[in-house]
Amino acid sequence: MSDRLQRVLELRHQLELMGYYGYQIDSIIKDYAETTDLNSMSDQQVTELIAELEGYVKFARKCREKKI
Repeated sequence: MSDRLQRVLELRHQLELMGYYGYQIDSIIKDYAETTDLNSMSDQQVTELIAELEGYVKFARKCREKKI
């Protein structure tokens, strides 16, 4: 597995630990890349998806800190 695909899985796990459900993460991925199949995504899509998921992780951390 490539490092970038591994990173997507790590970010997915972080979001799950922060309270997101699997179907919610799948929806985020599908809204962004129009598929949840990471292997069918181009390198550019995966790179951009990583940035998108990192944004969600950052937002979730802020929410947890402020307990919104």
